[in-house]
Amino acid sequence: MRANSNLTLRALGEDLGLSASYLNDLEKGNRKPNERVVEALVTFYNLNLNQQRILYDSVANSTDSLSFDVIRFLKENPEELLKIINTMQQNGLKR
Repeated sequence: MRANSNLTLRALGEDLGLSASYLNDLEKGNRKPNERVVEALVTFYNLNLNQQRILYDSVANSTDSLSFDVIRFLKENPEELLKIINTMQQNGLKR
């Protein structure tokens, strides 16, 4: 997104309050972004819901974890997490 916007690492870093070296590490896959950074990118680039989903999924795939929006949903709706656990147990899957 940064390259397509013709932004330097320094310029984007200044806008987001992050260092250019940190952003460089993110782009190279040497560091994993936290939720605050991802949300800052969503806001900065004014991403629509589909673009947000793509970003969340990309981060989740690169970190081998659930996406931040799924984690947030489960935290806000613990009963849904219990449904998932019960379904997994009924199907013989382990947590």
